[in-house]
Amino acid sequence: MATFLRAVLDMPSVAAIVLRFQHGVYLDVQPRFVEFAHKVQYEAAQGMYSGGYIIPGGFSHNATIGSVCGQDESTRYLTQEELGLSAICERDARFPLHLAIYEGNLALTLRIIACRPELAFVDAIETAFVCQQYDIARTLMDLQASVPQLTTRYRNQHEGNPAARIRGATVSCVAYLDNLKLLTLLREFKPSEWPTWAFESALYANARANASFLYTHCPETHFEGMLDAAARAGMLDMVHQMHADKVTCTTEAMDNAAAKGHLEIVEFLHTHRTEGCTGAAVTNAAAAGHVAVVTYLVLHRNEGDMSEALKQAVIHGHVDVVKFLLPFATSLDCRPSLDDAAANGHLTMVEYLHSLGATIHCSKIAATMAAANGYEDVVRFLMQHRSEGASPNAAHRALEGGHFVIAKYLVEENGFAIQVGSPLNLRWHRFDATTSLPEVVELLSCHGVTWQTSWMDEACSKSDVMLVQALHAHSTAGCTTAAMDNAA
Repeated sequence: MATFLRAVLDMPSVAAIVLRFQHGVYLDVQPRFVEFAHKVQYEAAQGMYSGGYIIPGGFSHNATIGSVCGQDESTRYLTQEELGLSAICERDARFPLHLAIYEGNLALTLRIIACRPELAFVDAIETAFVCQQYDIARTLMDLQASVPQLTTRYRNQHEGNPAARIRGATVSCVAYLDNLKLLTLLREFKPSEWPTWAFESALYANARANASFLYTHCPETHFEGMLDAAARAGMLDMVHQMHADKVTCTTEAMDNAAAKGHLEIVEFLHTHRTEGCTGAAVTNAAAAGHVAVVTYLVLHRNEGDMSEALKQAVIHGHVDVVKFLLPFATSLDCRPSLDDAAANGHLTMVEYLHSLGATIHCSKIAATMAAANGYEDVVRFLMQHRSEGASPNAAHRALEGGHFVIAKYLVEENGFAIQVGSPLNLRWHRFDATTSLPEVVELLSCHGVTWQTSWMDEACSKSDVMLVQALHAHSTAGCTTAAMDNAA
């Protein structure tokens, strides 16, 4: 004889009415909740570091989400901010829902909300926007009528703003993403009172479509200095429009455009605006190698400092800019310095300046800094083609920087001493993987350096047996108790 319970459950239409009032989850989404309860670890915020969730390998999720946590690449880490969860130090029960949104799994998102609607808040919609999940955001917005909780916030996470329907950071984040379709939907969701930093973010990210939309349709996002920012972003059409709308700007507009190489904007501002620029315009354009902009500014404006522009072009290795500027460098103060080119490793620039002969400045600093910074080709060129040589401590500085080949070249082929003045501040971790550290020890032993206990201590911490053996064979300093501690 059938029981009353069996009779009810065998009638789908009746069972559905009864079960809709039962608290629980559907069988197909249950693994997500079980895994969250027993496998996912919560890490509370500490100081400046926000909290987050450690998701182990084997979890039913996309294995490439978030960032790697620890040595196992299948173990992932997602911050509270990435998931749009509570910034308060707590394990947030909405994790399964927000992870589904983060992954872009619309079907799973809807199934979780259907059985656990108490987990769905306006935060879920914001998370969909920030994660660029257009379909989920659109669907959740449509669900607000049937799931009223989607219009309220989970908790007042920002003191003094308990009724906020959407955080300003959400708008700025979407504006930065250069996804106009998503931004337009967000405007539908939040049709007013957008922050000015939304427009600033779009301009900074060079999100042209978003910036145009914000300028045209969201006047509350306008801010002082927006023409300067548009010029920096290289948005010529927007600069034209802002100029027509009588938007003000400063010298930063042309300075920024020049630094970024936006020649057409520089030309427009020079022709149609009166703010002008500062000496930073030509200097920064020269540093970035924008020879066309440098040429225009030198020929049409007079704010530039030729000596500084030339210096920056040399430092950054822009030979074409240097060639253009040299005829305008009429005083000794404007002479380009081979020292600057060598210190930054620009061999082509070094060769070009060397070809100019006496018109350039060069000293021992050139080869010394090239050695200290690890530019072997520059060091060899200078030692073979110039007469200035290098400072007595050039090999010393090369070794301290971890540049063994350069130090060996200076010592064995040019007669430099390894240790000059103070003892070597040697650190094994500064040498790259191609360097044979026992060979470094051999070189040191042949040139009477002052051995230091710290060298053996660090070798032990590296667990480099061959290096330890080499030091044991040659060093007279031994080690400290830290060597055993580090080795352990």
